[in-house]
Amino acid sequence: MGGFAYLSRAFSERDENRRNFLIEKQAKQRNYVEALRQGTCPEAQGKDWAGFAQGQLDTALKTAWHTNKQAHSYAQKIDVPEGPIPGLFILGLGKLGGRDLNFSSDVDLIAFYDVARLPVPEGVGREHICAQVLRTFIKLIDGHTQGAFAWRTDWRLRPDPSVTDLAMSTHAGLDYFFFQSAPWRRLAMLKARVVAGDHTAGDRFLNDLHSFIWRRHLDFSMVEEIAHLKQRIHLEHPDLADSRRQSHELINQTGFHLKLGRGGIRDIEFVANALQLLWGGRESQLQTSHTQTALRILGQMGKLTSYQQLLAAYADFRRMENAVQSYQDRHIHTLSNDPGMIDWVTEVCGLSLDHLTAQIAHHRALVSQCFERLFAEISPAPKRHKLLHISAFSIGLSERRGLELNPILARMDQQIANLNHPEQGVKILQSWLPRIRGLPAYLKALQDTPALADLAFESALNSPVISNLIAQSPRAIDCLFAHGDLLHAPDVSALIKNGAALINASPKGDSQLAALRTWVNESLYVLYLSLYSGAAAPDQGPIFLTDLAEGALDLCAQVAAQNLDLPRLPFTILAMGRLGLKRMAPGSDLDLIFVLDEGIGLEAGNQAVGRFISTMNARLNEGRVYEIDTRLRPSGASGPPTVSFDTFANHQLSRAKTWEHLALTFMRPLHGTWHGNDRQIKNLIKLKHQVLSQTRATGQWRADCQLMLRRLLDQRIGQGSLEAGEVKLAMGGLMEQEYIQAAHILTAQGVQTHGEAAGALDLTTELTTQIRALQHHRLMGADWKQSAPDLARAFEESCLKVRAKTEQMLGLPETYPSAREHTEMPVHWE
Repeated sequence: MGGFAYLSRAFSERDENRRNFLIEKQAKQRNYVEALRQGTCPEAQGKDWAGFAQGQLDTALKTAWHTNKQAHSYAQKIDVPEGPIPGLFILGLGKLGGRDLNFSSDVDLIAFYDVARLPVPEGVGREHICAQVLRTFIKLIDGHTQGAFAWRTDWRLRPDPSVTDLAMSTHAGLDYFFFQSAPWRRLAMLKARVVAGDHTAGDRFLNDLHSFIWRRHLDFSMVEEIAHLKQRIHLEHPDLADSRRQSHELINQTGFHLKLGRGGIRDIEFVANALQLLWGGRESQLQTSHTQTALRILGQMGKLTSYQQLLAAYADFRRMENAVQSYQDRHIHTLSNDPGMIDWVTEVCGLSLDHLTAQIAHHRALVSQCFERLFAEISPAPKRHKLLHISAFSIGLSERRGLELNPILARMDQQIANLNHPEQGVKILQSWLPRIRGLPAYLKALQDTPALADLAFESALNSPVISNLIAQSPRAIDCLFAHGDLLHAPDVSALIKNGAALINASPKGDSQLAALRTWVNESLYVLYLSLYSGAAAPDQGPIFLTDLAEGALDLCAQVAAQNLDLPRLPFTILAMGRLGLKRMAPGSDLDLIFVLDEGIGLEAGNQAVGRFISTMNARLNEGRVYEIDTRLRPSGASGPPTVSFDTFANHQLSRAKTWEHLALTFMRPLHGTWHGNDRQIKNLIKLKHQVLSQTRATGQWRADCQLMLRRLLDQRIGQGSLEAGEVKLAMGGLMEQEYIQAAHILTAQGVQTHGEAAGALDLTTELTTQIRALQHHRLMGADWKQSAPDLARAFEESCLKVRAKTEQMLGLPETYPSAREHTEMPVHWE
């Protein structure tokens, strides 16, 4: 039997409530392990464990509410009894929502409050108070960064987690799900159920959300979305890196990820969920959050012939997963070669190692076959013609129009014939062209301008970023005719003036939002084309894209301010990351922090920032303006979206950790017509200089920098393949180069070296090479090295030099401390 970490954990917490939760869970875990050894059904254990978790979460939420002085004082005034908190509730998603928790599951949670039931008066910051209660709740039940914990909580599935606090009103939640959310949210909310707080309010919210999840019509697009999600998990998840390197993944069971691996638990869930979302709006019995129940119902309805085999595979995989996690009480899913783990898993499953691996291989082959067959069978899309050419019929033209436009169709055929994968070219043009209103007129205009036609089609067929842009915004090609002179670099300031004119000519509301998105997409298309064609030099790309992003932020601020009837927005935007460095690349998102102007209250500031972010992030027909990431703010991903200057300064000077100062090295306050003010910007620049120039302990700096780099190396850097053209995440690539650049800034300006020279960091050539490589990669895709062999060679040489500089500054990676060996603390000043 494996050793259990929880049996030897020391209680470092003095909080008696938290201690009680943990003791209660440990006792339950012992019973769980014993039942596991005795062969208890995993389905029964999952339901029992989920019910136990729900009880603890509900108790913790009540305790958090009644120990929060501000929240409790309002409740006492309204005479709220010592029971469920009126109006505030937590939904469980994932395994918890599906009543299928395993031994060491985390719990996926989102929280909402009903303003009509919440015992907090209007105008005193209901969202803030609820978020305070939830943070207390997290400390009671989680808090694992400080020691032992009862449950790992994960709040990342809440609406827009990078910009929202922990709690959201039910009204705002419904507005988000119905009008702003991505399609995959339906999949996540399928398993939602109330696990803590006011069940009445929570059930009413889920009832109001019913038509969002369960569509009456057959929504085949959701099936395609699930297939795409599965592909993204396989290609991007760091835990599947070893699996991606295996040429015969289903044959070799070493390192099999029971949850996410091909033919594993998630594939079974996706099969069930896809059929549920397809038919559940018409067949109410399919509206269940429990996977095994859904599989049985689908089988009984005749919609899934292999349901019994899938149930057997699911049960066996869950038993193995519970065994793997109970071995050392760790949240892992991979069956490793650890002899102790193997012995424990085979004992729990009652199988020899040979029989265990044979069972895994059998189940994986069956599940994979079922997954692939199902997603091929239920897609209604017609099969494409095998001829690798564009015909008039395939893009929605009549026979007469086709004859008129035969020269331009032949031109497209020639472009496709030059591709390594011509069938992909056919797919791109057949998905893009029919969506353009008045297509014959467009094609006729392009037929009359062969140079523009060649550039339009060649770039769409060869550049993934351009292909994605025009797929999202087909009318972006309007700018081909408005900016026909593509022999010269574009004038970004003129583009921004055009954007302002479009917005000022549009009525307030949705018309302005649509105009803003159309303008951004057209402007990006102009910039991408100028870089692709060579009209703009490679070194101009980052500056052009940065200037355009700043212009878009200011125009977005204008729309938000005018809709709030404000002369300007009361905050300064801090540009971080690539925007702060003025090194934007095609497809870059925006890392931002919002610092309130002096005298602006938190609630008013949050309202202004919320309107600004919703203006940027609201999904319309042509997508978002830009993706925004605000996780670098002092409160992290779970706090309010704004911060006052005093709070920001106090945090940076007394509570921030080294990694936050590394991020601060690239910080740049933005001054626009509709946001930012000179005094605030001067203070922020002064604060940055003060933080970076103070002398800090070199021992802590070095250990912190090594620990952070270890995390980057383990979780991001090196996961991409150099053969696949990766630039940013390659070993010695741009992320690593910029990281050691930031570390060197701290070294040169404010690390106590005790007489040792900090040393110069001369990577100017390498930086220029890598920025060009990133831009080429983003424009040309994974095969960029074939089109730029000289740049590819220079990039590989630069990676070696960056690696050498990293080792010179921080030592060899194998010497870096782990989280167990070094605990990050606020920066210690010498």
